[in-house]
Amino acid sequence: EDAEGWTYFGEYFRNPERGVVRIWRVNAELTSCEVAHEFKPGEIRHVHGVFRDPHDEQALWVSVGDLKDECYLIRTRDRFQTLEWFGEGTQKWRAVKLFFTPKHVTWITDSNLEQNYACRMDRQTGELELGQKIDCSGWYGFQTAAGEFVAGTTVEVGPGILANQSSLLVSRDGFHWEVAGTFQKDIYRPMRVFKYGVMNFPSGRMSLDDFYMSGEGLSGLDGRVIRATIRKAVDH
Repeated sequence: EDAEGWTYFGEYFRNPERGVVRIWRVNAELTSCEVAHEFKPGEIRHVHGVFRDPHDEQALWVSVGDLKDECYLIRTRDRFQTLEWFGEGTQKWRAVKLFFTPKHVTWITDSNLEQNYACRMDRQTGELELGQKIDCSGWYGFQTAAGEFVAGTTVEVGPGILANQSSLLVSRDGFHWEVAGTFQKDIYRPMRVFKYGVMNFPSGRMSLDDFYMSGEGLSGLDGRVIRATIRKAVDH
């Protein structure tokens, strides 16, 4: 949601022919919907997310993917009249959820094809910094009201997936992560039918002492919502 109350969302579909992909917006009164931006055929595969920047009031960020020359971060400060592209199209820039600090935009890579990493980009220079290796791809997460970051990894199929469990990760800066808990991928195969092992989180003001999460394809979390606490926060 932008500063004027408009809600933005992007089109996410398999798009095998790499056709047009759109970002839509709904007005503050929820009475009309219009196209905010249209990506040309071949520019991207699909949109992973649209995010408001808490440290830059006018900025919205978009994460897009998936394959070579399709993975970028995009910023607009004028409601998609103009776009700034960051990245080089590689798997290091393949992100879903973006996190924000005053100096950096951070993410966990969303790659089933290559080793996953914790990443952050300097806001001023656009320079990418690779952090620790992550066993699985990163999809969803949230920032607490106190400023900590929480993320969940996803068990899918491919050489970039090195574990059979989804990890609940916690960080003080969105770049240095520690494992707070794990959920094992269930036994049902094939994953394309019975779903990947995914953690998800609602939006809203939550804390490490009291937050909600749900899951798919994970033992003990599939089709459930749980209320959770991370009892010991990381010291980074």
